[in-house]
Formats: sequence, structure tokens, C-alpha cells
Amino acid sequence: MRQKSTVLLFRVFLIVLAVMCGGCGQNTQQQVMIQVNTESFEQTTEQGSISEKIETESMPETDETTEEAESTETENDTELIEAEGTTETMETETAATNIETESTEEIVESECVDEVTEEVEETEIVETASEQEMAEQESSQEIVEPVKSRFELISEEIGLHVDRIELDLPDVQNSYELLFINDMHVLKLDESVVAESVDEIRVRQDVMFRTRTGMASAEAWPKLSSVLDDFSADGIILGGDMMDFVSPTNVQILSEGLSQITTPYIYLRADHDLGIWHSGGAISMEDSIALHTSVSSYQDMFIMEYPEFYVLGWNNSTSQLTNDGLDAALRIWNSGKPIILATHVPINSIVDNSLAEAAANVDSENRKKLWGDECLYRPDDTTSAFLGMIYDTNSPVKAVLSGHLHFRHVVQLTEQTVEYVFAPAFEGNVAKIVIK
Repeated sequence: MRQKSTVLLFRVFLIVLAVMCGGCGQNTQQQVMIQVNTESFEQTTEQGSISEKIETESMPETDETTEEAESTETENDTELIEAEGTTETMETETAATNIETESTEEIVESECVDEVTEEVEETEIVETASEQEMAEQESSQEIVEPVKSRFELISEEIGLHVDRIELDLPDVQNSYELLFINDMHVLKLDESVVAESVDEIRVRQDVMFRTRTGMASAEAWPKLSSVLDDFSADGIILGGDMMDFVSPTNVQILSEGLSQITTPYIYLRADHDLGIWHSGGAISMEDSIALHTSVSSYQDMFIMEYPEFYVLGWNNSTSQLTNDGLDAALRIWNSGKPIILATHVPINSIVDNSLAEAAANVDSENRKKLWGDECLYRPDDTTSAFLGMIYDTNSPVKAVLSGHLHFRHVVQLTEQTVEYVFAPAFEGNVAKIVIK
């Protein structure tokens, strides 16, 4: 439309020009030229119009394309914006979701932590309760369980073993208890021991005479003697060889132990109690007996009288019985009360050979360290008279208590008399005789 208007205006312009030229008498050639030019212009114009038309025809497509492109771009932009928006929304939603997830996780973790904390607290409470219960139980146990007595502690320390026997004596209505302690062999090396005996004494002190717990006899005796009263016995018989040999130190240790005993006791000496072998002649037998007398009573025959029986103690039974000893025995022999004879050296049985065989078996020279015709200790007339009184079928002696052999043995001495040989005290042994 714009091109056609231009052509029309151009034609009007040519016509006006032709009029002006005709009036001036110009020739036809000019007209022709004008016409040609006009035609040329028209053609040109037409060509231009055609071109414009072509362009015009092309332009709308371009515009449409542009518009479409612009529209597409707009749409793309919109979509991009929308996509960005969606992305941002999604990101926002994702972030929100993540925040919610994190919050949820934090909440869950918090709840888990709370639960774990609660469980830990509950566990701690339970453990605390358990500890309190255990403490209460221990406390109750401490309260229930009595504290060990001094007697129990010393018994454990020295390995005390009580050998309990029962004696049924005729015509005895009441119950009595006696303790028999033999072969303690207390010894401690001192300057009184001659040089040639030192090694032997060391072996006896450090190896031979020790308790089950390994305590030396010189250390164990003060402990044992300190608890003898705890037995509440009616009497104590110290059955010989309570110390290993005579020396100032050994006598002192033994004496200190005896001073702790308040229960009535008799101390029967034997060869080791009176032994002066390691003094080199510095101590005589008279000196030895004098030392013993200063420590405890010394008699040839001890007598402990109870309401319903007697205890007869043969002192120094590793030697022959003295006439004074025999006379003391005769004074109570026909009293009508049963007698318990205590002696260090056992008496050989006339009805059972088991003790003689056992004694020979433990001796390195197969000696029978018993009183009897075929034994190590063979009796003289006085001692034979006394043994005959014991073997007699009407003898009042109903039981014999002895030691010396360092092992325990029970044998029927006669048809009516039983003999007990007790294990040594240096191991921690004490015999308890219940009489009823």
C-alpha cells in the first residue's frame, strides 16, 4: 500500500511536469524521454514494487517468524523463568524438605539421644540400685558374718588340728575334757650350742620342726600356748619333748609359753626336755633338772585327781621308773577310781603287734621305741613291776596316752585297756580327750 501511494504521487508529479513542459514548446522527444523515464520509473517502481511486494510478502513471514521466535523466546523465557521458578521452587521445596528432613532427623536424633539418655539414666539407676543392693548385701554379710576370733586367727596361722577322742570310763557320770600336747620340740640356735652341733641344730630348726603352715616351733609355741585356755579343758597334759634340748634360750621360750596357761597342767619331761647334748659339758644333768624345776613342777610321778578318776603322769619316761615314782602310783592304785596313764614313751601291747611294727617301720634302724622286753626301752625291776601292774587284768588303768613316735596310732594294749599314740605338736596337733 505504501508503494502504490508512492507511484501515484510520482505519476502526478510527472503529469504536472509535462504540462509545464508542453507549455514551453518542448519537443516530443522530451515527452518520450519523460514517458520513458516515467515508464522506466514505473518499471523501476514496479520492480521496486515487485521487490517490495516480494519483500512485503517475505516480510510478514519474517515478522511472523520473528514474532514466533520472539514468542518462542518469550515462551522459552517464560518456560525458563517458569523452569527457574520451578527449579527455585523445587530447590526451595528441596531445601525445605532437606530442612524438614534435617529437622526430622534432628528430632529423631534428639529423640534417640533422649531415649539413649533415658536408657543410660535407667541403666545408671539400675546399676546404682544394683550397687546399692550389693553394698547392702555386703553390709548385711559383714554384719551377719562374725569377725574371726583370736583363737581362729591363730589356729589358721599355725595350722592347728584338734584330734578329738572319747573315753568311756566305768562309773564316770559327768563329762570331762583333757588336752594332750606332745613333741613340740621348741628350739632356737644360740651361743650355748657348741660349734660341732651348729649345722645339726640349723637343720632341726629350719627344716624338721615346723608346723603345717611352715612356722618354726619356737615361733609357733607362744601362739599355741596363748590359746590353750580357750578350750576350757579340765586339765592339760604336756606329754614330753616340749623342747628339743636344754639351753637358756629354749628354756626361756618354753617358760614364757607356760606362763600364759591358767588351766591346770602337768609337764612330763622326756629325753629331749632334759637333753644336754649340745652344751659341750657346760650344762650338767643336775643343772638341767634345776632349770626345769624353776620353770614348772618336777616329780617322778604326777597325779591329777578328779572327782571320778585319776590322771597318772609318768615323768621322764625315757628313763627307768624310780622307786618314788612307783610308790606314788601304788598310793592311788587301789582307790577304786579308774586311772588314765600319761607317758611320753608308749608301752608295747601284749595283744596286738601293730604298734611295734609301725614303730620299727618309721625308725631308720628299725628300732621299736616302746617299753617292752623286745623293744628299745627294756624295763628294769622297778619299771617291770609297774608295767606288770598295768598289764594285770584287774588294773585300774583304762587308757594310756602317749607320743614320742611322731605319728598317730591306736592299739589295744590289753583286753581291757586302749592306748592312744598322738601326732606331734610341732606340726600343729592337739589331742582333745572327752571323758564321759
